[in-house]
Amino acid sequence: MTSEQRQKVIEGDLEAKLAFLKLANDAAIFVNNVINSSETVDSPEKVARLDAALKVLEISWTSKSLKPD
Repeated sequence: MTSEQRQKVIEGDLEAKLAFLKLANDAAIFVNNVINSSETVDSPEKVARLDAALKVLEISWTSKSLKPD
């Protein structure tokens, strides 16, 4: 693999990590709003969204690949 190819792989990896961290940030905001009662969980869709948000946060908290090198 050339250095240019390696650089593209690294850039792609960083872009994927950034996208996931943005998703985790949005999940954290939603969960925080639920905790602070500014967002109600009054429908099956919102229950599913809360469940998904908590799963995203769990992954972000436990993933070694998201921690700085």
